[in-house]
This record gives sequence, structure tokens and C-alpha cells, in this order.
Amino acid sequence: MEERAEYDELLDEVCAKNDTTGTRAAALIDGLDDAVQAHRPWALPVLKDLAYVGAQRAVKRHARRRAPSAITKSGRDKVVMAGRKVTTETGGSAYQQEQLTLFTREDLQAMATRAGQQIKAERDNIEWAKALLALMDKHPSAATVADALRAEGTTIEAWLEASAS
Repeated sequence: MEERAEYDELLDEVCAKNDTTGTRAAALIDGLDDAVQAHRPWALPVLKDLAYVGAQRAVKRHARRRAPSAITKSGRDKVVMAGRKVTTETGGSAYQQEQLTLFTREDLQAMATRAGQQIKAERDNIEWAKALLALMDKHPSAATVADALRAEGTTIEAWLEASAS
């Protein structure tokens, strides 16, 4: 438990920086390197896990750069690949980037369902942005949402829930 507290403390410190995600990520890696050098037992597995996530991203990007593409109805050039749910060697499941030509009917149906869920999530984000803009319109001197919430005397959760009803 103490080890988790150390890692959480490092993350809190990194996330408290008012900076880009890239700069925060670099600071996290630097902090983890320092912890590895200090022989903190939790640090190396965390660093390896983050390296694994980065390696997955690099492999996915490379595969997408090499994949064929097609022009969509809206005129965008889009890679003819998507994530397909596969069974792993250990019997679990994962999403693997594959060309659409390898998809079955069930894969395509699952892809359409996932895309619909993503659209719903994006619609929620749009509604939240509109609700928070309405709050800021009520308090034009507020520089941030936090300032507007203070001026309104409410919390973000309460404002968004009231706006949803």
C-alpha cells in the first residue's frame, strides 16, 4: 500500500503542473527513473508497463502508416483499418488493429456498435461544453470554469446534472 501511495504522490506532483500532457509525461518518466535509481521496488514494473503502452502505440501507428486508405463520403482520406476484438493466447480478449478485409459480419456489427457508443460519448461532451459555456456566459468576468462555479456557488457535478435535466 505504501508503494501505491508513492506512485500516486508522483502522479499528483506531475499532474499538478500546469503544462502539456507531453511535458507531464516526460516529468513522470523522469520521476520513475529517479525512483528506479533509488531502488524503489514499485518503480521498474510501472516504468515497464508505461513502456509497453508506448510500444503498443508505436506498433499501431506504424501499421496504420503502412495500411491502404480510401476516401470517405465526406472527402477524408481514411486508413482502411480498425480495431477488431480477438482472443489472446491466454484466452482473454483484446482489440487488434487489422485491415477491414479481414473482418467478419460480426466484427463489422461490433465496430458499428462501438462507433455508435463513441458518438454518444462525444454528444455528452458537446452537451457538457454547452452547459459550461452557459455558466460562463452568466459570469463573463470568470476566466475559467472554476471561477464561474465559485461565482455561481456550485460544483461542476451539480451544474452538469442540473443542466442535463
